Amino acid sequence: MGSQKSNKKASKGTVQIKTSNERLQLVFSFGGKRHYLSTGFTDTKANRKLAEMKAKQIELDILCNNFDITLVRYKPQSQQDIFKSSASDEETSPESSVSLADLWDSYTEYKKSSLSPSTLAKDYKKIYRCINVHLPVKTLDKAVGIRDWLIANRSPLSAKKILTQFCACCNWAVKSQLIEENPFEGMASDIKLPKGDSQETDINPFSVEERDCIISTLCWAESRAFLTGVLGFYSLGDTHLAPVAITVSSEYCFLLLIKLIHNKFQISLTKYAKTSILKI
Repeated sequence: MGSQKSNKKASKGTVQIKTSNERLQLVFSFGGKRHYLSTGFTDTKANRKLAEMKAKQIELDILCNNFDITLVRYKPQSQQDIFKSSASDEETSPESSVSLADLWDSYTEYKKSSLSPSTLAKDYKKIYRCINVHLPVKTLDKAVGIRDWLIANRSPLSAKKILTQFCACCNWAVKSQLIEENPFEGMASDIKLPKGDSQETDINPFSVEERDCIISTLCWAESRAFLTGVLGFYSLGDTHLAPVAITVSSEYCFLLLIKLIHNKFQISLTKYAKTSILKI
């Protein structure tokens, strides 16, 4: 039940209903700013009716010069209650009521045209689930609490990546004049990764015997001219760069190399083909 897409640009003051991360979203411009307001509703026929009513309310308020620039009037009732409660207890900054989930939806919508479908489905969806399913708090005034929860419940590398994404999202929001400052600034860089904790830790060098075996085979092969640049890499134990040189020369030559080694020395490179080589 996707939203109807139109090739025509929406007229000034018109509120569009879009689907973002399986939730209905209201998109409109006011005061020179582009606003993305998540309704929190799933895309069903009944919920779309509610979204249409909310869109009409915003359009009417804009027309009558009665638009609520805080957007509180247009948020789901549960979010309004939270905002009113916190406002009555103490003086709050503008960021206090800003939902990280809403910002991430808006940021994803902004980035969608420049990202591949696989990146959206995998990386951005993972962040969306982290915010909406796992995080115990979701507002920008709780940024320190969010950081502490990530450090306690995620690996250092994962926490660093997520905080980097949150920081990028908030940097965009600052530039878009949605928030005044980025509460996640510098948090990712404060996380120090253990030595060797990276995506490449599963790429291991060949043993000395296997390295010598490979080099001997290269020297023995009659058609070895195309592999000259590979010898230096294997001598240094760099199995990550050597296959690159082979691949650049010819995939066929690489397959020939494996066959020569297998036939002459009776060793198999299958495990390396599945880990170190084909992961490039």
